[in-house]
This record gives sequence, C-alpha cells and structure tokens, in this order.
Amino acid sequence: MINKLNHIIDEYIQKYNLSCSIYIKLEENIIERTNGLADRELNKQITLDSFFPIASITKTIFTVTFLKALDFYKFNLSVIDKPLNLIVGNDFWVGYKLTPPKWFNEITIKQCLSHTSGLPCLSDGLEFWSYHHEHLSYKNQLKLLSELKQENKGRFHYSNAGFWLVSIIFKHLFKIHWYEFALKHVFEPLGLKEIYYLKNSTRNNPLNLPGNLSYAYGYTYDNNQFTKCKDWSLDFAGPAYGLVSNITQIAKFFSGFLEGNLLTSNSKKLMLTPIECDYGLGINIVKMNGKTVYYHNGGMDGMSSSARYIPDKNATIVILGNSTFDYTEYVKGLVNEKNLSPNSLEEELEEALYKKLPQMKLNYINSTIYKLTEELISAITKS
Repeated sequence: MINKLNHIIDEYIQKYNLSCSIYIKLEENIIERTNGLADRELNKQITLDSFFPIASITKTIFTVTFLKALDFYKFNLSVIDKPLNLIVGNDFWVGYKLTPPKWFNEITIKQCLSHTSGLPCLSDGLEFWSYHHEHLSYKNQLKLLSELKQENKGRFHYSNAGFWLVSIIFKHLFKIHWYEFALKHVFEPLGLKEIYYLKNSTRNNPLNLPGNLSYAYGYTYDNNQFTKCKDWSLDFAGPAYGLVSNITQIAKFFSGFLEGNLLTSNSKKLMLTPIECDYGLGINIVKMNGKTVYYHNGGMDGMSSSARYIPDKNATIVILGNSTFDYTEYVKGLVNEKNLSPNSLEEELEEALYKKLPQMKLNYINSTIYKLTEELISAITKS
C-alpha cells in the first residue's frame, strides 16, 4: 500500500507540477514528501517543516477550541442551540454603539458552526475585496457583520461570517481571545507547539513567525509561470481561515482530538454528527467505501489545504500546497458563456468569480490538491 500511495503522489507531481508538502500516516507507516519552492524570489525549497496558511482547516481547530471552552467554563452544551441574543444579550452590540441585526435574535451558535445560519459568506460579495487586507477592530468586524442579510436559514451555505461572529462571542463570553485559550487548553494537551495565529500579519508579511522557520508564499501558475498572490490580512481571517502551521502539526491535531479525550464524549458526538450536506460542527463527515472519513479542506488564491482522518484505518492525510492554477482564462470563458457584461473586464471577472460563481471558482483553483487527497483516501479505504 505504501508503494501504491507513493506512486499516486509521483503521478500528480509529474502531471501537475504540484508545489506542496504531504504527510500520510497509515498504521505505523509514514510518508513525508515535498515538492516545489516555498519562496520563489529567494529560491527556497519547501521542506517538511515549511509553514503554510492552512485556510479553512482553521474552522475545525476553532470549533474544537470553542467546545473545549464551554466545558472548561462550565457551560451546558445546550447553549449552542439558543438564539445569540439570549446568550450575550443585545448589549453585545450596544456596547459598540451598533444596532443589533434582526437575525441576531434568531440564529444559534450551532447554526453558525454548521454553515446553516443563513448568513452569506463574506467573500461572496465584491466589497470583501476592498477590506480583506486590513486589520479590523472588533467594532469594525461587528459593523460589517451587522450589515449582512440573512437568507435560507437552516440550509447549508458555506459561510465564514458565522465563524467570525462566534469568535467575537467567544471573547465576550470567556474574556479571552480564542487563540490564547487554544494555546493552553487545546494545543498544549495535544503536544502542539507550532500552530500560529499571526496577529497584525498579512500573508506576504507573516510577522511574529519565528525567523528560523520556512514560510510558503502563495502563487498562481499558468503557462509555466508563477505569480505571487496579492496580500491579505491573516488576523482578519481569524477563526475561519487565519492559522498558519505545517503538515505534522495538523496531522497531530486531527488524530489527537479524534482519537483522544480532549473533548468530552458529548461534545465530540455533537461535533461529529452531520447536520446538513455531510457537515457537522466545523468538520465534514462522509463515507468512502464503507469507511467514515473526517475532513476539512481550505483554499485561498495560491493556497490549498486538505486534512483527512480515517479511524477504521488509523490513517491521517494532510496536504498543504502553495500554488494553484491561474483561473483568469477559465473565468473569462464562463463570463462569455453566461453573457455577463458589467462596465469593465476586471469588474466582469470579479463579479463572476466572487459573487455569481464562487463555488465553481473554489472547485477549480484548488481541485488538484483535493483530487490527489481523494485518490489517496480511495486507495486506503479500499484496502
């Protein structure tokens, strides 16, 4: 099986020129592979210790942290089913001189963490791209959230906004930033020392990351050329996609919290029970060849991340990549096909890419890493 998995990896690296770091643990066997450059300007190779923005895998880590905090501070788990205004009160908004949105009296933490709150994904709208590079205060974060319009509550719609909101509620309830709590009560018990939340950092300027660590910058790839991606804020991304780490740390996190007793049995059961579209709380739960697979993917421009855990096979897979295909020509084709015609080509592309076709865009630019992961999982679950 190990030879087969390595063969699959070789085929993908050769065919797609993948730039990534790969970790696979199957029983007692471990595969660790790297390919490509972490920093193309300085010609630095990706190493097994290279750090990547892990994107939406952060959601799983945040959810574990939130459930751990509920237990630590003696909250009943039923609190996640209460409307948000009954948990923190409308003073939550008034204290920041903001008017509470109507949906604050209706949605729950459970809905926020399962993408069923009806809140839109922040990056669906063009306005997101005017402030995604900024370091926003809690007040400005809440102001942006208060302006969101709720749609289709109870139905799955992938949304970073719900996680962002719960992280603010976390600090309001527990009087501590969620990452500070995670350091002591999640990472330390799991033996994790290198998962970073880079406050006041941007993706191309990762402040507060120890200087001796290799950092992988994001690039798009087209016509045999790599282009460094535009910058954006990491602390702005927060609990939705803001953490930075490496393959071994993420692998230890997934196997550690799923195999161990970091969470109570009730909290873990709640998190791992699918609610809508095979998604529980901060994690996907699917069956492949009769085996349960827990996972989360992540993606930004130039970055892809994928983590899988299969309990029946004692198998963990983590792949972190720092190059994606340049999707501009692809989107141009979609724009022409759908006869979209805003005032300029740039607006046309952005409109199609980030508002009208967000899921298609996500599937396209990150599909190679995800396809590789699925092929590896398929091979393992069939064995």
